[in-house]
Amino acid sequence: MESVRPYIEAIKDDALLEEIVFDRRSAGTTFHSAVTQLVQRKGLGWFAKRLEAREPTRWEHEAFAQMLRSRFAKTSVAFIAKEKMSEAEATRALGLLRSRLDEGQSWKDAYGAVSNEFPDKERRKREPQVPTTLVTYLFDGWISAHGFDFSNLSISNNVPSEHLAVVVNAGVGSHLLRTEAGIYLYFVSQVFTPDA
Repeated sequence: MESVRPYIEAIKDDALLEEIVFDRRSAGTTFHSAVTQLVQRKGLGWFAKRLEAREPTRWEHEAFAQMLRSRFAKTSVAFIAKEKMSEAEATRALGLLRSRLDEGQSWKDAYGAVSNEFPDKERRKREPQVPTTLVTYLFDGWISAHGFDFSNLSISNNVPSEHLAVVVNAGVGSHLLRTEAGIYLYFVSQVFTPDA
């Protein structure tokens, strides 16, 4: 999928991308890239409505329609590993990110500011030209409670499965959750609910 992705991303005409998605002759990698591009640009709700309105021409259309009978959340995830920071400091760092998001900052701006405040100093000594942080940007996309990442059309292994049902069903907002590995901040910006 990577080889055609830059070409598909360069297409600004969403109607053309839609035709690629519904053309049975589209190669698999082209089809997948067009789907992910449309979902990113137009949202999962729009994509679900187009699937419903048009005649399926590929088996994937029916598979997607089946998947979209589940709830999805557009989610961004930051993570701080237990070995990188104390629990108190990690909670403080992710609390700062959460505050910025609650104040209305975009994920990009809020994460950028907080990640700069908590650099990985050891790694910067080894790689001075590489911007590094202790606040890992772990995931960004549409995900279901079962772990299907609609933004990459695959099962996500990046986030703990035990968190997904909580986060996807909780709705819009930020959610701080823990595992033995560390602390996660989930930020849900949109929710897709079937038949909504």
